[in-house]
Amino acid sequence: MKPTNIYPIYEIEQPSTKKILRFRPYVVKEEKILLMAKESKQINDIFNALVQIAKVCNEELNLNVDTLPIFDLEYIFAKLRAFSVTNVETAYVIDKEDGKEHPIIIDFNEIKVKFPDPPIDKVIKASNDVTILMKYPSASIYKDTNENILKKLKSKDMFDLVLSCIDSIYKKDILLKKNKEELIEFLDNLQIPTYRKMKDFLLNMPKIEYRIEYKNSLGNNRYVQFDSIMDFFFFL
Repeated sequence: MKPTNIYPIYEIEQPSTKKILRFRPYVVKEEKILLMAKESKQINDIFNALVQIAKVCNEELNLNVDTLPIFDLEYIFAKLRAFSVTNVETAYVIDKEDGKEHPIIIDFNEIKVKFPDPPIDKVIKASNDVTILMKYPSASIYKDTNENILKKLKSKDMFDLVLSCIDSIYKKDILLKKNKEELIEFLDNLQIPTYRKMKDFLLNMPKIEYRIEYKNSLGNNRYVQFDSIMDFFFFL
């Protein structure tokens, strides 16, 4: 007989919607995907691996993992890591003050998503008649080379990122259907204050936040700040 495995099912609260989602643990064949992504050192490979694993472990038929906001995906993976392997991992960091290696304890169950306070409205008025509905970027923005990804995220202009995060445009109550060329023209002709609000929405989007404190050999209190699953990934 072919051996079969029955996996436990765990519940994870999706940060952006507060919905309860169900996932099974990832197993050895899926961990191999993570190891290959880690070895490549490419940001796109790592996020593609996270998407792939979240898809196969997902027990929700109506969940589109490809469109999950980045912070949802990162949070879900942290929880997956906790119940698939272990929630506690020892890592080592080089302290910039004393130059020595120090152990830190990462507890994946303690990783949270920090939301902006006050929240940034995703509904932006372009005029009395026109309203823009924004969405958070998904991991699809990482389907590129490391160089282009970092350029896209660090660019002061952020035009391409803003463009990809327009969810819909309404004139009064009518949904305007626009192709990419029309969206580019629409964005090019926006007033600057409106465009800045769109940028502010993205610059202040929720993100993973986790801080670990330790004391170095000089007796000084130090800390390590994690703001993305990328910060954890090479400790896994």
